[in-house]
Amino acid sequence: MKKITSISVALFLATTVSGHGADLLRGSIDAPVASEANWTGAYIGAGVYYGAFSDTDDRFPGFESKGSGLAGSIHAGYMFQMDNNIVVGIEADYAQLDASFKTLPPFFPALEVESVFTLRGRIGMAFDKIQPYVTAGLTYAKTNFDDLEDTGFVAGLGVDVKITDNVLFGIQYQHHRFEDFADDPIDVDHDVATARLSYQF
Repeated sequence: MKKITSISVALFLATTVSGHGADLLRGSIDAPVASEANWTGAYIGAGVYYGAFSDTDDRFPGFESKGSGLAGSIHAGYMFQMDNNIVVGIEADYAQLDASFKTLPPFFPALEVESVFTLRGRIGMAFDKIQPYVTAGLTYAKTNFDDLEDTGFVAGLGVDVKITDNVLFGIQYQHHRFEDFADDPIDVDHDVATARLSYQF
């Protein structure tokens, strides 16, 4: 009789513990994972900017025209974190460049891209202190010739990491596209890689 009672108690305890364990496990799976870091707020920052240009000129097929430059950049923006951890925002950046084009034939006058400005929207997903995102918008480039400046489109992606609650480190890639730059039959591509440091208020 004692043996039967002991077996019954053991089975009852095993069933109860396993049931509670399953409930706990189910609760941990069903519970949403919230981002502890807060990404909402305005921010400003600076970065190291490397840009590489290339163009296609329909008037001179086969002529090579490209250039690159390393510069500092500044940026500012605002992000808003929604309840589902999606982060939306708007951002502007500016780089003062010294990117000289190397052209063929060599008797062409030297062309330099002096500055690039972008205004973009961005959308990302917060994984606590890490936020990957995509971005797209408008870009404006100015050269050392007064009549050679134009507006195009830009798209890219990046990732920001919160070092502290207010300090962010990020890397970003952008691709700029200018169709018929300055109304000339020249299509310009501009690829940019930037390492950035930001302060969020």
